[in-house]
Amino acid sequence: MIRIVNLKTLFEKLAGELSLRLGKSYLENWNGDLLISCNDEKIMLSMCGSNVRVAAPGQTEHSIQGGDDMARLIVGSESPNEIVALSNMVLSGDALRLVEVLFPKQYPQISGADL
Repeated sequence: MIRIVNLKTLFEKLAGELSLRLGKSYLENWNGDLLISCNDEKIMLSMCGSNVRVAAPGQTEHSIQGGDDMARLIVGSESPNEIVALSNMVLSGDALRLVEVLFPKQYPQISGADL
């Protein structure tokens, strides 16, 4: 029902919200990079304090590798732990802690007309 068309553009638009979520969490002082791979696209989230920005992909020990289920993680259709457990996502480093903060369950609503 939902698909990521351009990973970089999506995260550029989400960077402000991700900064707010990080700033209100126990990881507010986390510094580092998180590589996000979705199908054939890759981006890097560079985090310093509560500031999240999109950077060119590079090497880091913290990563999320996924496919189409990445869209469910981003919109928060279920808890991040459920989505990761039920999908083919591979997380490394601090990614498990970061997905809980950056992509919480959001209880999205879909209009009946869109079903």
